[in-house]
Amino acid sequence: MERYADGSARVEQTIYVMREGHKKIVIGEGAHDQGESTRRAKEIMAAEQTVHLFLFVKVPRTWPDDPERYREWGFEFPKN
Repeated sequence: MERYADGSARVEQTIYVMREGHKKIVIGEGAHDQGESTRRAKEIMAAEQTVHLFLFVKVPRTWPDDPERYREWGFEFPKN
């Protein structure tokens, strides 16, 4: 999180999904619900200040098979 001189804050979050079609679930069909997602996230953060929220939804091609990605998230890579 980055804070600005005017007291507002910039928050960036990346959400990883398994398939391209899952992006619609997260951000809404045609991104119409993105404002709603931002509003709800601000409520969860209980922000009494201006928050500039940047959500990125990505479909990494190899993350289900990438042990390093799991470690970055604090999980153990599943063993078969």
